[in-house]
Amino acid sequence: MTKKNMLFIEFIAVLLIVLLAVVDANFENVCMYVPEYGYSVKYCELFALSLFPLLSLIPFSIIFFFLHEDVFRAWWNFACWFVPVIMLVTFLLNSAHRGGGIAGAMAGSFNAFVLIVLYAIFVITSLVKIARAYRKNR
Repeated sequence: MTKKNMLFIEFIAVLLIVLLAVVDANFENVCMYVPEYGYSVKYCELFALSLFPLLSLIPFSIIFFFLHEDVFRAWWNFACWFVPVIMLVTFLLNSAHRGGGIAGAMAGSFNAFVLIVLYAIFVITSLVKIARAYRKNR
């Protein structure tokens, strides 16, 4: 993976998110699934939310544009496995059925907490890896 490839993947992710949002807003029959038990699932929204972790790479690609390739490599060894983990957790949390009332509200708060913790770990670890690699190559 190179810096340019990472920018290209981020650009594709942004386009897919916009496309899924447009399809979800205009063609509800394409994205909605209602089983016979009555709980509907919006697939376009679910997949768009699963792609959001790729957007967290945009600030890092801007940082890497001005840094040496070795700094990018040191960070990429961490990000290539952590970003898919965040994507999978986002997908699983958003695809789980939530009940109404207080249980649904608590489940939503727990999901937000888990995602905030994962993103915080990603950002802090990324910044530490970038700083260590930059100092090492200076």
